[in-house]
Amino acid sequence: MDIAAPHAKDAETQAARGLHNLGEFYAQAAQNAAEYVQAFLDLPVRSIDEWQECQRTFIDWIGRTTELTARAARDLAYCRDLHQFTDVHRQFAQESRRHFVEASTHILDLSSRIADKVAAPIEDQAAKVAPRRRAAAPAAAA
Repeated sequence: MDIAAPHAKDAETQAARGLHNLGEFYAQAAQNAAEYVQAFLDLPVRSIDEWQECQRTFIDWIGRTTELTARAARDLAYCRDLHQFTDVHRQFAQESRRHFVEASTHILDLSSRIADKVAAPIEDQAAKVAPRRRAAAPAAAA
């Protein structure tokens, strides 16, 4: 009777179990990677409305600024004294600043919503993967 035979059989069983666990680990890793890729592919679709609204807001701001600048240039040309000139300039500066702040605030709000929409699927995916990784780690170590 060969003494090494039972030990060889145990080693063979452990190796087979280890290979099986390793296969499961890699299959799970591939599944996780596929889910991450899908989450990333969905990102542009999730935020398209906000991106378009940002573009519209920026174009609107450019249009309002152009109109305001043209009006200020016309009004400045008709100024008869320094007092009129400073009033037109002050009004132009105030309206320009107000339009800029309004547009910037709206774009920042939209950007925040875009970031939330973009981060949500990634965070959700990470939350799904973390428990699976913890569960898979002891199995792979065994």
